[in-house]
Amino acid sequence: MGFLGYGSPEALEEAIKKSEGEQDDVFVIYASGLVLASVCSSLPQDEVEKRMKQVITGTRAGWCFAKGESFADGEPKPSPCNEPPKTHNHYLIQC
Repeated sequence: MGFLGYGSPEALEEAIKKSEGEQDDVFVIYASGLVLASVCSSLPQDEVEKRMKQVITGTRAGWCFAKGESFADGEPKPSPCNEPPKTHNHYLIQC
């Protein structure tokens, strides 16, 4: 589906802005596959984990934070979002 599951960087930015407009807390699953998902959120890490546990995976273990200290491109996990207001973090989740 293109850029991070949103088709374009602009569409991702719009989804984040829409989420921010509706509530103070941001939680956007911006890419999702069979065993990996990427989340952009302003929530604390434990709250991100709680919300991901509610997302159906089809596995017994459910979603958890991906192991390792960095993304494939070397960015640390979690890594700061480069979109304004820069108060969000990106998380890699696996099941």
